Amino acid sequence: MLTILTDKSGIVSYGFLFALVHEIGHILAMMLFKVKIEKIKFGFINIDLVSSGSDKIIKDKINIIILLSGFFANMLFFWFFYICFFYIGEKMYYFWSMQNLFIGILNLLPIDSLDGGKILRIILNKYFDFFLVEKILKYTSFIILIPLFLIGVCVLFYSWCNFSLVILAIYLIIFLFKGVVL
Repeated sequence: MLTILTDKSGIVSYGFLFALVHEIGHILAMMLFKVKIEKIKFGFINIDLVSSGSDKIIKDKINIIILLSGFFANMLFFWFFYICFFYIGEKMYYFWSMQNLFIGILNLLPIDSLDGGKILRIILNKYFDFFLVEKILKYTSFIILIPLFLIGVCVLFYSWCNFSLVILAIYLIIFLFKGVVL
């Protein structure tokens, strides 16, 4: 919240807007496949769409398409703003395109609470039992989060003010180990 209040450029606010674009991509895919949304849960950095009881058994392929649709929404906006930047030259279009690229790719990382982790869970569930899938997801998530955190620390030392990646990595690590013993 402090970042939003102190950011005079508006870049952080646009980041939240493009995260909303990501979630709208999921919603549109759910509507396309006629999956009813029972409730929407808002988290610190995420929004979870919960389908109704009758739709809990969604085919894996459809579920993967729904999970990928947020990425595709961000890529659509990435290309739109990048082309605008290329032709118009306004620097803000470049920042908007990069925000969409970052949000889209970040969500595809195989981290348990992100779209990529949910896709990995669907794939692993076909081959392994529940407990092994949980262990694989936790270890994979942790292995991805360590370099992400270290990159965030490097960015922080380089910029002395951009701590968003460090905060994100810490949040995801806490979320990963909340009530979980490896």
